[in-house]
Order: sequence, then structure tokens, then C-alpha cells
Amino acid sequence: MDWIQARDGPQRLLCMTGAAGSGKSALQQTIAEICLKSGILGSAFFLSSLDTTRDTVKQIVPTIAYQLGRTNDTLRRCIKAAVEGDRLIFSKSLRTQMSTLIVERSQRCKGVGMDLTALPYAILIDALDECICEDRQAELLKAVKECLLVDGLPFRIFIASRPEWAIRTALEPGGHLSKVAYHIQLSDRYDASEDMHRFLQRRFEDIGLRIGDPRWFTDNIKTLVEAASGQFIYTNYQ
Repeated sequence: MDWIQARDGPQRLLCMTGAAGSGKSALQQTIAEICLKSGILGSAFFLSSLDTTRDTVKQIVPTIAYQLGRTNDTLRRCIKAAVEGDRLIFSKSLRTQMSTLIVERSQRCKGVGMDLTALPYAILIDALDECICEDRQAELLKAVKECLLVDGLPFRIFIASRPEWAIRTALEPGGHLSKVAYHIQLSDRYDASEDMHRFLQRRFEDIGLRIGDPRWFTDNIKTLVEAASGQFIYTNYQ
């Protein structure tokens, strides 16, 4: 909570990673409840691979825009006008959606005298790894950096995830979030075997769809995971 409340802090993006069962979702839920009671919760989205309405990132930007709009009538009207002006907005890239519905609308409201610092500013995204496509996870992370972290916006974003490919590569040295995100790792004792299996399963299934043979990889995943000895970076070379 100290990080969320420190509005003048240099890093407005917090990424918390940890293995399954390490308490990420419980922490997110608790923080969401505290933010709601404090009047600073702008939006919260909890992904889940068990719910088809919450297992992709396509609902995240519309949800953030809707929830932010509910906090301020002026912003709500601006967002509504943007949607009415482009009925295909939700079929466009996440970056375009975020830029059009949140960044441009917030800046327009600021231009007519609205104090953006008065908006509820905490945006929480839980279980990014539950999204069924790693490429879309990566797309969301890039959109957050390029849109929500621009100067002049009040938002502080808290993302929790297993340390899978998209967020691991973004946060590692040289990654596009390495210098702009505050990274909390919940456990140093991390065996990535389960996450590697899920990652490779999804990647191989994507390839199978492209080549028209969904079972092309047979039992290769177990062999690759065993060869990795718990090191996720091994999968980046497969």
C-alpha cells in the first residue's frame, strides 16, 4: 500500500511475480479492497483460465475504461463519445484501445479544466499468466508502458503474475519494463517446471493450429521440461 499511496514515487508500475500458491491473488484482493475503501481504486481486473470471460486480455481495456468512467461523469461522457465515434474500437490493438479510450479521453478532460489527480488512480491486474496467449500478455505489458505511464496521467498500475515468458522477458535486464517497473518477487525458491510445461504446451498448441496438426508435439514437452532442470530461460531457446 505504501507504493500505491506514494503518488510522487518515480515508478508508477509495480510488477509482482511468484509461483502458484505464493499468495499473489490474495494480496491483490486485499489491496483492491483497501483501495476501494480509500476511494483510490480506479479499476481491478482478475484474469482466470477457468472463466472464458476472463481468460484473455481482450476484456481488460474495456473494463478499465468502463470502471474509470464510473468514477467521474465527465470522463464517462468522454469515453462514451469515443466508443460511439468508433464502433470498431474494441477490435483494434490493445495499444490503440488504451490510447483512444483512456489516454486521449483523460487528456481531453484535463484540457477542459478537470483535475486528473482527483481521479481514483489505482489500476490492478491480477493473474496475467492466466491469459491463454503469451503474445497477448506481452502486448498488454507494452501497451501499459506506452500509454498508462505517459507523463500527465495519474495512474499507478499493479500487475501480478507467475514469472512466465511475457513478464519475465519484460522485466529482465534489457527488457522494456526493466527500468520503469518496481519488481517484487515473492519467493527466491522458484522451480519453473510447472510454468515451463504450461508455457510450452500453449506454444506448441499455437503451432499445431497453424500447421493443422494439434498433436504434432506428442510427448516432447515432458522431455524439454526435464532437460531444463527448473530453469525457465531454457525454454527461450527452444
